[in-house]
Amino acid sequence: MELIIEPPKMVLYVCLGLILVILASMLLKRGGGRKKILSLMITLVVMTVVLTLLYRRTTLTVDSRGIQSTVYGKITFDWQEVQEASYIKDFTSSDYGLKTKLNGVGVPGLQAGRYLLKNGSKARVIVQDQKDALLFVLPDDLILLAPQELEALTAEVEKYITLRGAGE
Repeated sequence: MELIIEPPKMVLYVCLGLILVILASMLLKRGGGRKKILSLMITLVVMTVVLTLLYRRTTLTVDSRGIQSTVYGKITFDWQEVQEASYIKDFTSSDYGLKTKLNGVGVPGLQAGRYLLKNGSKARVIVQDQKDALLFVLPDDLILLAPQELEALTAEVEKYITLRGAGE
């Protein structure tokens, strides 16, 4: 099973807003026709690179071997590595809620990367606008997954391992 994680629209809006602000400031500034065009070209190239890096679809794949993702941090693990797997209801108000971003992406609609949790543990996360989550405890890592399609992810994961707290 492959889940598509759409990029958050906020990244697109911020980049487009920056382009409009820069364009407006260049039009309002007097003189320097060639410099204005060069500045605009540089801005467009930089924004194209930023959008290419940040505004792309990523995937979360679940199969008989385990879970793999292409989102920031590239979460990959095999089912044999999982020491414990849990379905956490309303993780945002539990000890597993996100406290501080250590490394990764944190924009409205998507948090991905390494985060410090409220309980003091560090975890690799993929969280979209979702209250519930799946937590996987590995020998040297915690993985917290809360994509939009959590129900489909949960059903697929339960084909391969038992989740504590599922169905409660």
